[in-house]
Amino acid sequence: MTTIALAVPHAAWLPDRAKLMSALRPQLTAPCPPGGPGPDWYQEFTEREHWEQWFPRMLDWAARCGGGRASHLLTLQDDVELAPNFWPTLRAILAAWPDEVVSLAATHSLAREVARQGRRSYRTPRLVGWGWAMPIGLVRELLKWMAAGNLAHFRQECPLDGEDTLTMAFLHTHQIQPRSPVPTIVDHLHVASTNAGFDDHTHRRAVVTWRGYEPADMAEPTWWQTTCTDLPHDEWRLCWWCGCRPENMRSAVTGAMLCKPCLAVMMLSALGLRAEAGP
Repeated sequence: MTTIALAVPHAAWLPDRAKLMSALRPQLTAPCPPGGPGPDWYQEFTEREHWEQWFPRMLDWAARCGGGRASHLLTLQDDVELAPNFWPTLRAILAAWPDEVVSLAATHSLAREVARQGRRSYRTPRLVGWGWAMPIGLVRELLKWMAAGNLAHFRQECPLDGEDTLTMAFLHTHQIQPRSPVPTIVDHLHVASTNAGFDDHTHRRAVVTWRGYEPADMAEPTWWQTTCTDLPHDEWRLCWWCGCRPENMRSAVTGAMLCKPCLAVMMLSALGLRAEAGP
């Protein structure tokens, strides 16, 4: 049976976040029977401290919920928007993929193409912090990995990165790629980020959401059991052709991005001329 420990890091000292949380909280805390629609355990983490303090405490809380009876940790940040059918759909997703790390922040530019093909998920190395779920066994492994000196090493090597990047590093060492649902059931409200420099992040919004899909379909685990495809790492505003230069144009249909040198190479190649774009 799927049992969910829901943890919400909440910047309660920020008026905008407090207002958002007051609207979000009733959707998160609705009472339910064990294994029912809502969370089985719920906790907000409101201390005004660096993530390297609250993140281990959050993981430890989830690992101990109900005497260790939680099957999954779910974490959502305080500036998300949930689908009206969030809880029944989430439980269907976790029933369909019980051993997967689920990145509900489904931001990959190719998600529209995955949806067009009728597939319900993709995998990438990316885990974005505003919404994800993890089996509790893996949460315990993450705690051990952090305590073995990897948290301190990460903070030294990547002082500006957050807990989601740390978690991605852990998953990479275990050769695990998070799985994202298409459509997803969480979107991100565009409010000021608590991390400097992230307000213009290309992964601030979900790409294919619940809007336009049938809630009854999404609540069935079998609906999510289609072939999963692996997608390449979706870098911030980098050309998809060379992977190293900033984009100059983007498709309004697929989200594909190109830089001018690569576009010139494509045009010349179409004319039968040999051309290459350097790094």
